[in-house]
Amino acid sequence: MDKKYRVILLPINKKSPYLIKKGNICLNKKGILEYINQQPLNIPTNLTVPQYLYILSDEKIKKNDWIINGNIKEVNHKILYIENQEMADAFNKIAKMLNSQVTKDFVICKKIIITNNSSLKIKRLSSKNSSCEGIHEYSLPSISKLFMNDYVSEYNKGNKIEEVLVEYCHLGGTGSGYIPKINPKDNTVIIKKIEI
Repeated sequence: MDKKYRVILLPINKKSPYLIKKGNICLNKKGILEYINQQPLNIPTNLTVPQYLYILSDEKIKKNDWIINGNIKEVNHKILYIENQEMADAFNKIAKMLNSQVTKDFVICKKIIITNNSSLKIKRLSSKNSSCEGIHEYSLPSISKLFMNDYVSEYNKGNKIEEVLVEYCHLGGTGSGYIPKINPKDNTVIIKKIEI
């Protein structure tokens, strides 16, 4: 089963110099997007700007989610971690009130479900039956190299991908739902561009 989501490209909010790593996407001053396939480079950010891809959902925000909020065209946005249920309830209320009134460039309380931004971690409490009891941090599901290459290729042709299909799998059992199908080897999710 596939579900449709919005995808956005945003610059990394870090001061120069930024070490460009293998697997980064960068936008150079000529407006050409590049996927970095080699070892780390020390390129000044006045020549190229590292970027992150975010897959966004309108799903209800919960504790331990990451959200994006603000003007994405002018890089006036915030990426926030939802620490508790009260915070989640507040952002859900804001999203319900304002989402119908905003433009494409302004994002109100959208949940980040997949990204190549490995700094976004989620906290989970392991079960009492586990040998590693306690709170553990996990990265959000990641975007595959294949999709990042496709995104870069289409972007440079003038065909910016704005919506994608994400492959989901059933959890099994009665009353259980669907989750993104994650490759356990590299934490990536199968993402496809929508063919027109």
